[in-house]
Amino acid sequence: MICMNVQQIIHTCGGATKVAEASQHTTSPVTFEAVFKWYRNGIPETHWPLVIGLGTLTIQQVYDANRAAERVRLAKLRARRRQRK
Repeated sequence: MICMNVQQIIHTCGGATKVAEASQHTTSPVTFEAVFKWYRNGIPETHWPLVIGLGTLTIQQVYDANRAAERVRLAKLRARRRQRK
């Protein structure tokens, strides 16, 4: 299994615009701006079926990408806290 990050997953799905457009046909539509935030925050679980279907991905790939995004986000947060001290 190929390890992907959130950016690669969104690219595999056709980009943020395509993901946002496809989401308009679901019960949880999102905007382009919201999808763009996923690069930093990870893909919300409610949207996993959408990206899995668009990108022919596995749940494990989306989960792993989200975990990596969370580790990066927490590391940046810790670094900012250390700078304040």
